[in-house]
Amino acid sequence: MNVRCKGMNEIEAFLNGIKPTLLLAEQQKPFTTMLAYPNAEIHLIPNRRQCLFFPTEEKMREWQERTAGITHTTPEFHRELGLTLGYPPKAVDFYVRRVKCEQEGRLNELKRLKLKVVGMHYAGISCNGSGDDIIHNVRWLWDRYRLAEPLKVRIDTSFITVDYRDEKVLTGIAEETTVTLVS
Repeated sequence: MNVRCKGMNEIEAFLNGIKPTLLLAEQQKPFTTMLAYPNAEIHLIPNRRQCLFFPTEEKMREWQERTAGITHTTPEFHRELGLTLGYPPKAVDFYVRRVKCEQEGRLNELKRLKLKVVGMHYAGISCNGSGDDIIHNVRWLWDRYRLAEPLKVRIDTSFITVDYRDEKVLTGIAEETTVTLVS
């Protein structure tokens, strides 16, 4: 494993126009400063104020139109939120499947899905997806954000750094993920 570059955080990515939106909790240090940006309050966790910050009023209005009437704890809302935060669609689909399993009490399926979780951090975008989709999701991130900086993949508690467009290392991770997450 080769961890060497911290990379851009989500706030830097948002402020530099890379990350399309930013979700922060009131307890996070830059929350008050970020209130200067157009924002919408999100109710994901009881008694915890969170806001979704937008680069423009127009983007915020579009979000509000898409989510009008959708309860914040529903899979539909989580799908809109994940896509709005700039996550790969397959990663969003995987997360929404997990939310549905949890809400519907399908605990065996939820347990199986949780075993497949891998994390990805690139260009200030941090999300989880399925190990089955790691190649697709990483390529999507590279194609979408196009920053020649390393990407980090988290498998359990280990981090692996993948240089920009390094298909050989990415393929190796996908093979390792299949073995690790299955065993």
